Amino acid sequence: MSEPTASSNGACTRARNPDPGDSARGEIRAGDWDILESFVTKNAVHSVAQFGQGALTRLFSACCRQVRVFTPETRLCPEAHGQSPNVVCLPYTYGEDLTPPRTDLAFVDGPVDFTHSARWHSVHLARKCADMIILHDALRVEAQEIAAALLAGWTRIDMNSDAGMTLFVRPGAKRSLVLESAYGTGRSPRFRYARRVELGGAVPPTVVTIVNYPDQEKYNLMCMVWMSRVQKCAPGARIVVLTERGLARPVHEYYRRFSNVTVLKGQRANAHIFDHFLFTFKLHNLSRLSFPFLFIDADAFVLSDLSFLWERRHYKPWLGTNDQLIPGYTEIRPFVYLNSGVQLVADPAFYNYEMILNCFLNHGKRFICRGEDQAMLFDYFLTIGYDYTHPEIGPGWNACAGYTRLRRGPGGEWAGETHGLARNHTVHINHYWGLYKPWNIDCPLFLEEKDRLAQAGVRSGSRLNAPAPNRPPGLLPAGGRRQSLDAPLRLHLVNAKPEVLARADGHPFFPLNRRRVELCDAWEEADYVFGYLADDDPHADYKKIVYTEPAFQKAAGKFVFYTCHACPDFAYANDATCFVAQPLFRRDVNRLSNVVCVPWTLGRLEHALIQDQEFLAQCRGQQKRYDFIYVGPADGARRYGLPELALPGFRLLVQPDAGARDRPEAQLGRLKAVLLEIAQARFCLAPRGIGSGSPRVYQALMVGTIPVAIGLADLPFGERVDWSRFSLARDALAGEELAAAARSMDYPRARAAGIAFWEAYCRMDNCFDKLIEYYLPARRD
Repeated sequence: MSEPTASSNGACTRARNPDPGDSARGEIRAGDWDILESFVTKNAVHSVAQFGQGALTRLFSACCRQVRVFTPETRLCPEAHGQSPNVVCLPYTYGEDLTPPRTDLAFVDGPVDFTHSARWHSVHLARKCADMIILHDALRVEAQEIAAALLAGWTRIDMNSDAGMTLFVRPGAKRSLVLESAYGTGRSPRFRYARRVELGGAVPPTVVTIVNYPDQEKYNLMCMVWMSRVQKCAPGARIVVLTERGLARPVHEYYRRFSNVTVLKGQRANAHIFDHFLFTFKLHNLSRLSFPFLFIDADAFVLSDLSFLWERRHYKPWLGTNDQLIPGYTEIRPFVYLNSGVQLVADPAFYNYEMILNCFLNHGKRFICRGEDQAMLFDYFLTIGYDYTHPEIGPGWNACAGYTRLRRGPGGEWAGETHGLARNHTVHINHYWGLYKPWNIDCPLFLEEKDRLAQAGVRSGSRLNAPAPNRPPGLLPAGGRRQSLDAPLRLHLVNAKPEVLARADGHPFFPLNRRRVELCDAWEEADYVFGYLADDDPHADYKKIVYTEPAFQKAAGKFVFYTCHACPDFAYANDATCFVAQPLFRRDVNRLSNVVCVPWTLGRLEHALIQDQEFLAQCRGQQKRYDFIYVGPADGARRYGLPELALPGFRLLVQPDAGARDRPEAQLGRLKAVLLEIAQARFCLAPRGIGSGSPRVYQALMVGTIPVAIGLADLPFGERVDWSRFSLARDALAGEELAAAARSMDYPRARAAGIAFWEAYCRMDNCFDKLIEYYLPARRD
C-alpha cells in the first residue's frame, strides 16, 4: 500500500495585516509568480477607481512584469502611475479590433454584470491578453454567469470575501501563488489567512474516509461498496482510510486488493472537555493531515467523476455543501447549514482544531445544528465570517439517500436524481446518513454490489446473512403476540433518582403504583432500562447515557427513552427503544429505528387538567361559535399562510405558548384560556411549527373539537385506530379543500369518536398504560 506524500499546498501561515510596502521589502520577489492578495477590506475602499489604480496595482507591480488594469476611468491615478511604472490602465472603450499585448495579470475593475456591455467587453479583452485575471466585485450571480461563459475551464480562486475579488488562471498555466484572504466584515476582519496555491499539472486526487463501524455484514458491505465506487469514479486516486480500532477482517482483506489504499490508525484527542467520536477523532485526525484531500464519509456512494470536485480545490482552502431542505427533517430549522460528509480541503493548515475547539468553548458548548462535527465547523465558520460554499458545488454532491432515486443510465452506469424536494437535482454523491442506510431503503446499487461481491468470492461476514451480534430486540410489532402482563414490568432507572418517576413530568412509568411496573436495582435483572431525559436538554442526557452508561454498552436493546422534544433527531441514532412525541418520519420509517409516536402530553399541566372534571365538562359543553380556529404562535413554515387563509368562520389568535418559566399556576391559567377558545370552534387548525409536532391536536380532542393535523409525519396508535374518523390530516394549508372536507364530515359522530379516543388513548394515565401494554411486554426467558 502506498503512503500519500505531503504537498506544498499545505504551506500556510496566519497572516498579519500587511502594509503597501511589504512587497517592496522583498516579501514577494520580482520575477517570481507569487502574488500576495490585497490587504484592503471593503469598508476601507473609498472608490473602485482608487482601489484598482492604487494599492492593489502597486502591490502586484512588484512581482509581475506588467500589469494591465481595465478601468472605467480614462485618466490614470497619478499616485498609482508614479509608483508603478509597469502598470498600464486601459479604458473599457479599448477597441474590439485591437488585440492587447500579452501581460502577466489583467485586473478588471468594478462590478461586472449584464447591464454594462463595456465591462463584459473588458473581461473578453483580459481573456485574450493575460494568463491571470482578477475580477473585482465579481461574486454576483450575473458575474458568475459571465465568468462561466467567458472563462470556462479556467481555475477559479476566491481571493478576498470582503473585497469581492476572484482570480482566474488560464488552463495549463503553471503558477505558484501566495494568496491572503480576509474573512468577516468591517475594517478589522475577524480572520486573516495566507496560503500558497500550486497551479498547473495534473495531480491525482487524494480521497480520505473514516471507517469505524461494527463488524457486521451490512456495515462491512457498505464500506466495500464505498471503496468500489471511489475506485471507479476516481481512477488513479490515492485513498487514505482512517480508523480508530482497526478494520473488520473482511473489510481489511478487501482493501488490501488495491495498491493505492493506505490504512492509518488515528488517535483520539484529549476527551476531558467533550468526548464524542465525531469531534475527538474525526475532526482531530482530519486537522492533522498535511496534504490536500477530499473527504467522503464511508456511508456515501460516489456516482460521478470526482475530478470535478478535485479541480475546484483551489477556489478556497476548505469547501463543503449545505444540507438541502428535507421535508420533516432539515426544513424545521430556520436556516441551512453545513453537512460535513463531503469536505474538499485544499489547504489542511486551514483546518485548525484548536480554533474550532476554542470557538465551541467560547460559545458555551452549544450545537446550533445537527451533527457534532459539522455543528462545530459551522459555528466556527460563522464566527470568522468564512463562506465554505462553491457556486458550482451544490447539494447534489452530498445528497440524502432517502430522497434519491437511483437508475441505470444509457451506458449502464448508475445515476441519481432527488425527488420530493422543493427543487430536484442530479445526485453525484448519495449519502446514506442517519436512518437512510442502504439496507433500510433497499438501495439497488447496494444490492447489486452485494451480489457482485458474493459472486466474486468476497467474504463480507463470518457467514452469509449472519445475524448481527447483540442486536437490540426492539419493540414488539403492532398486533403481534404479547406475553402476559400479570406480573409487573421490572424496570431499572438510569440518569435520575427514583423520585422523578413519581412526578407527572410526562413519561410512561408514571405513576408507579398502578401495578404495572416495579423498580429493579440491577440492570441485568431488569426487563427494561429507562434512560431518563430531562425536558430542558434531552440531547445532552441522551448522549451522556449512550456514551458513558455501561448498561447501554452491553444491553442497548433493553433501553427505553421518552421525549417530547420538538426535533428528536437523536432518537434515530441507534436501535434502542424510544417513545417520541412527535417523530420526524413516517410510521414505516420510524419502525426501522424502534421509534414509537405517542400523544404530546403536557406533563404536570395536563395532570392537573384531568383532575378538574368540571373544567373538562365546561369545555365540552361550549357553544360552537366558529367553524375554524387557530390559537398559538405564528412561527414555522406551515404557519406563515395563516393570516391569508380563506376559510369561512375562521378565528385567528396569534399568541405565544405558555411560558416555561412562568409559575405553574400562571401556566395552567393561560392553558385553560386557550382550551376554552378552542372549545368554541368546530375545527382547530394544528399546523406543525418549527418542531416536528403540535400539541394542539390533542388539546382539541380533549375539549371536543375536531383537529386538523397539518404536516405531521406520524400519528399515535395509528396502526390500531383509524384517525380519519375524528380528525383531518393535511400536508399544507389549503382553504377551499379543507372547507370541503369539513362539510363532508359527519360532525356529531366524529366529535364523539374524538373525545372517546382522547379518553382511551391520550389521557395521560390511560396513554401510558397503553404504551406499556402494547409496546413493552415483559421479556421472559
